[in-house]
This record gives sequence, structure tokens and C-alpha cells, in this order.
Amino acid sequence: MRKNASIWGIAALNLLNFARLDAASGSYQDFNLRLTAMENKMAPDILLPEKKSHFFSAIEVFIWQAAENGLPIAIKTKNPVPLDFGTFLGTVADGKVKNIKFDWSPGFRVATGYRWQHELDLSLTWLRFFTKGHRHLHAGSGEQLAPSQLHPVDGVGNLLGETSVADGYNGLYFTKAHAHWYAHLNQLDLDLCRSFHVGKWLGLSPHGGLRTTWLQQRLSANYGDEIGLGNNSYTFDFNIPGDDYDVRKKDSWWGIGPEVGLGIRLGFGKGWSLATDVTGSIEFGYQHLKEKDIDTTIAQSGGNGLLVDFSDHFQRFSPILDFQLGLGWDHHFKDSCCTLRLQGAWELHVYYTQNQFPFFYNADANSSNVGQFTTNQGDLSYQGWKLAAQVDF
Repeated sequence: MRKNASIWGIAALNLLNFARLDAASGSYQDFNLRLTAMENKMAPDILLPEKKSHFFSAIEVFIWQAAENGLPIAIKTKNPVPLDFGTFLGTVADGKVKNIKFDWSPGFRVATGYRWQHELDLSLTWLRFFTKGHRHLHAGSGEQLAPSQLHPVDGVGNLLGETSVADGYNGLYFTKAHAHWYAHLNQLDLDLCRSFHVGKWLGLSPHGGLRTTWLQQRLSANYGDEIGLGNNSYTFDFNIPGDDYDVRKKDSWWGIGPEVGLGIRLGFGKGWSLATDVTGSIEFGYQHLKEKDIDTTIAQSGGNGLLVDFSDHFQRFSPILDFQLGLGWDHHFKDSCCTLRLQGAWELHVYYTQNQFPFFYNADANSSNVGQFTTNQGDLSYQGWKLAAQVDF
């Protein structure tokens, strides 16, 4: 018992002496200083140049292509078949779905911030990207276009199920369809980042902060040259002209929430390095939907022609995933104490469940309930290439 007490007493005395020695040396009081000193010894200049606290600015230009699932414009079918007497519905035979084709579009991202001596960064980044897509369809001989965005209607501008067989109405198929899609993205990130090194050539940059996003999508579609039917006839008559219809949809989103990520940088000499970054965010915000469907043939003749005038507003959470992989080059100007960084990279950004465009349908053509609709919940993504330049001064 006495022997154990002596051992513990000696250990406590040694610990006290070590603490006194540590307090006597100012260079060991600050853990951050000790970590930075170790990093400077083992990391090359490409990863950690010696620099005092300073400002930095960056600009990036990129070209991206959007993609969003759940945006069918029409189904092209062949071999027209008679309408079913009980439901007024045609049959989709040998159908092929025709979706929006998305363009490549330019955009930019700018950032400014301040870096403290120990590689702690605070930055504000603004991203702006406008893009569009389109689709133009024409039915050939023996083909028809079944509309995918239009509220179910008959050929005289009535909602499906609100007309009788004796009225003599046109069909539910068209010979042409045109659609245009637009997406406007603005995003702000307030980010705090700490860069450090785990080896001679490897650096890590965990970061986190606050993100807010404004995203607006618009979809317009026109269906023309409706394939007609004769009075009390259930066979297609391509010589009977039908009505034209316009569809206008709007999907607006604003959200705000936390974002966290990790950057990895691998240097391999002469200022060159390979860098990647993965960031995740979840935002709470507001979705606002609008839709208006018009029978333009009736409207142009002085009638109302309005089939749908719809709006919806609700709250929800929306996750976002960002990924980039690129090659960079750094050059340090010792006389002016500035650093120039150039980078080329491929990026991918996924905005989950952003396709909230409504789709109206009638489960029963003879039903008086015409307010049934659903949403696709499709994901909106952007991918493409960027060139970036950053100056530390």
C-alpha cells in the first residue's frame, strides 16, 4: 500500500514539474502555434506558404448543363385507335416519351474573404446561373402526340367528363407540341474554413456555414393542331381541325440552412495540386407553384378559354449535394506577398425534389372532381466545367 502511494506521489510531482516547464516556455502555450510550426516543417510551399493575415478574392466562370427528371412534354404514339365509349379516353400504342432537352449555359461565382495567420478563413460566395431547355415535336404520318403537361380536356375547351357524346367533340391527341423551360439560380454561402495538413503533400480543409438559395423554374408548353373527331364518331379524322392550348407553369423556391463540407488537396510539386471538395446542405424554405392552362382557340375568338388557374404555397426541407474535382496551380509572389491560384475543375450539384410542377388528372372521366393533381418530386442537377482564379493579398 505504501509502495503504491509513493509511485502515485512521484507521478504527480513529475506532472507538476512538466506543467511548470510548459508554462515557462511561451512557444508551447498556444496549441495552434505549435500545430502551425509542425505543418510548416513538413509541408511544402504549395500547401502552406508562410503568410500573415490577409484578404483574398476569387472569381469563377463555368459552363453547366442542367438535368431534371419528371419533365415529359408528350408521348408520341402510332396507329391511332378508337376512343373508348365509356371513358372518352384513347389508348397509347407504341408510345415514346419526349422530354425536355437541356442547353449548356455559362455562369459565374465570386467570393471574397479574410484569412487569419493560422489558415482560418471566413468567406462570402455568390453563385448566379441562368439556363434553359426546349423541345419541338411534330407528329408524322400515322402518329399523334398525347399531351403530358395539359389538364385533361376535350376538344371544345371543356374539362374531360363535362361534355356529352352528342356534343360532337374533338380528340385528345395533337400533331405538334412546343415547350420551353427556364431555371434561374442565385445562391449565397457564408463559410468558415480551417486548412491544415496531415502529411508532406496532403492538406485537409473542413468547412461549414450558412447557405441560402433562390431557385425559380418556368415551364411553358403549347399543343396545337388537335386531331379531330366527327360528331358521334369514335375514329380519328385528321381533316377536322381542333383547338390549340397554352400551358404556363411556375415553380419558385427560397430556402436557408446549414452547410458542411470537406476539401482535400494533394500537392505533387512545382505548384501543382489535385483538389476535391464534397459539401452537403439542407435548407428549410418555401415553395410557390402556379399554373394556367388556356384554350387559345376559344380565347382568340372572344371567349374565356381558361381551363386552369392554380396556385399553391407550402413549406418543406430540401437537401443539396455539391461535388467538385479539379487540377490547380499556385504561384507565390514573395516581393509583393501575394498568391495567385488557378484551377480547372468538373462540378456536380444536385438539388433534390425541386421538380414540384403539378400534374392534373381525372381518375374517372365522368367524375365531377376535377381538382385532382400530383407532383413528380424530380431532382434538379447541374454538371459541367469551371475555370477559377484566386488572389491572396
